[in-house]
Formats: sequence, C-alpha cells, structure tokens
Amino acid sequence: MAPSRRAPAGTATPSSEVDRVLTSHSLDLRAARSRVELVAEALELPFAEVESAMADPEGHSLLAFACQYGQNIDWLVLGDLSGVVRECWRRHGAAPDMRLPA
Repeated sequence: MAPSRRAPAGTATPSSEVDRVLTSHSLDLRAARSRVELVAEALELPFAEVESAMADPEGHSLLAFACQYGQNIDWLVLGDLSGVVRECWRRHGAAPDMRLPA
C-alpha cells in the first residue's frame, strides 16, 4: 500500500485526476515555472508566490498555487489548454456541437 499523501492545512486535497497528472507525467519545471510566472504577472502577485509554488519538486505546492488562484493544473503542469477551454465553455454555455474530444 502506498503511503498516504496529505495536503497541508488550508489547501485543497488533490483529486485523483490531479494526482494522476502530477505523477504520470514528468514535470518540466522550467515550463511550469514559466506558466506560473505568467499567472503571477497577470494577477500582479509578488515574486515570492512564484518561488513558493515551485518549492516542492513533487508538485504539491504547485497544486496549492493552482487552487488558490483558480488556475487549471493541466495547463500549469503540462501546458494543456483543453481543460481551460472546457472551463470557459462550461461557464459560458457551449453550443452542443462545439465539444472538445475527451
């Protein structure tokens, strides 16, 4: 049985989907850091937030950053925009014929 991973107090517990993203793909730290820097710049966050998000090589602090600032973890970790597009369509009501493949 694998050891249980617990999120720090005050952060969201990773869902199985997020856990899958973090563990099934090699994390390109430079690319993820670039995306975190883009978010921090857009939200006018202090640079310390970037450092904090990138502090944990397993990605849990990155997950906490994504939850805290409403970012899509697939995009931050993998650069995958399909989840971002799905969320936009969900928020704004996509036409039935405008669906992304699963």
